[in-house]
Amino acid sequence: MVFGLMDIFHRMTPGDERPVFSLANLTKPGWFDKNAWNTMETKGVTLFMALPGPLGALDAWDSMLATARRIAEVLHLDLLDSEREVFTREREGEIREELREYERAQRPEG
Repeated sequence: MVFGLMDIFHRMTPGDERPVFSLANLTKPGWFDKNAWNTMETKGVTLFMALPGPLGALDAWDSMLATARRIAEVLHLDLLDSEREVFTREREGEIREELREYERAQRPEG
C-alpha cells in the first residue's frame, strides 16, 4: 500500500489513479501523520473500497480481505466487521453475495 491522497494508505494498480481500496485511521481525524509514525497510537484502522473501481468488485474484495487478515495476523489484532463485531465466515459470505449482486446489476442487459 502507498501513502497518499487524504493522508491515508491506498492499494493501487498500475495505470489507474483510482485505489482498489484504502486504509484510514479509526482515531479522529481519520488520517495518518507521517511525521509521528514512530509515536502514534490508534484504536484501529478501517479498510474500505469504492465501487466501481479499477478491479471487479470480488477481486477488489479478495485483495482487501487478504490485506486485512495479514495486518490482523502480524499485529495480533481482532478483525471486525462494519458493526465492530467479530468478522465471521458467515459475514464474509454475505458480503460476497452482496458483491455478486452488485456485479450482476452492473452488466448491460441483453
